[in-house]
Amino acid sequence: MVTAERSSTDPVGYEIPEHRTLTPGVEGWTRTARPDDPNKYFMVSADCHVHEPVDLWERRVEEKFRHRLPRIEVDEDGVRWQVTEGHRPTKIRDLKLAGEDLVRDKHGNAFPEERVRDMDIDGVDAEIIFPNKGLSMWATSDPVFANAMCSAWNDWAWETFGDTYDRSSPLACVATGDIPGAIAEIQRSAERGFRGFSFPAKPV
Repeated sequence: MVTAERSSTDPVGYEIPEHRTLTPGVEGWTRTARPDDPNKYFMVSADCHVHEPVDLWERRVEEKFRHRLPRIEVDEDGVRWQVTEGHRPTKIRDLKLAGEDLVRDKHGNAFPEERVRDMDIDGVDAEIIFPNKGLSMWATSDPVFANAMCSAWNDWAWETFGDTYDRSSPLACVATGDIPGAIAEIQRSAERGFRGFSFPAKPV
């Protein structure tokens, strides 16, 4: 039996039952997700995100919308706040990563070649990519403004990942509250090559 051992106690001294510290590994498996398995499972990471450039929307969205973009403001005490149209400012927690968490956080980001390399190491064949900062695109109650931000994200996403789209596949984002605009953006994105779409949790 292939086993992996861990500490018998957790960080606060709780005694961990023995069956929780051992794993049989892949013994008896006919297929695995390991990269060297000749009969490897086809693995898709279905909820990935990407760190967009901080100035993506400032550079790409129509000028008439730029003063309304989600942004970070710093108050007189040095506290950072996320300011999003139609919502109360949200205090940004200063989370400091270290060790493996820091390494993992910095891997890939918006560099397609690095993401593909990491997927090869992990045995992942393809990934579906959602926005990160761009999740705020749907926060506004103005669907036309939201669709303008989505269109800017889609342009950047395809320019960044179009050459590796069979492995790293961002979803085209659409603001469904603006029906004519949504239809036009879906058609535009499909013609460009996108094969999937991301919609807001609240359609209108």
